[in-house]
Amino acid sequence: MSSQILTAFCKPLASLPGLVGVYHFTREGEGVKVLNIWTVIENTDVDLEMKIAAAQAEILTTFGTHPLHFMTIPHSILREHPATIPKEATFIRGDRLEALSKTYTEDPC
Repeated sequence: MSSQILTAFCKPLASLPGLVGVYHFTREGEGVKVLNIWTVIENTDVDLEMKIAAAQAEILTTFGTHPLHFMTIPHSILREHPATIPKEATFIRGDRLEALSKTYTEDPC
């Protein structure tokens, strides 16, 4: 299920300028595995953030029964605080999202 969610999330984001990439990882939360999807953007950009929010809303509508956590983070915060990202997180560069949206098979959960 997680691979389907990541594929569906990455597809509309693949061609967005200003997108650095996406981190994904799972964490236990109240007895269930929660899929965390953190989107990294180059700079704060309201238009870009609204497109990311639309993709997040679509995922919540489609996969609403799966526990999900989304976050959008400016790249500058990660440069200043690199420990923000958990060690178990997997990073997908922005230029790889299009390929991922077509071929993702690994299930991170």
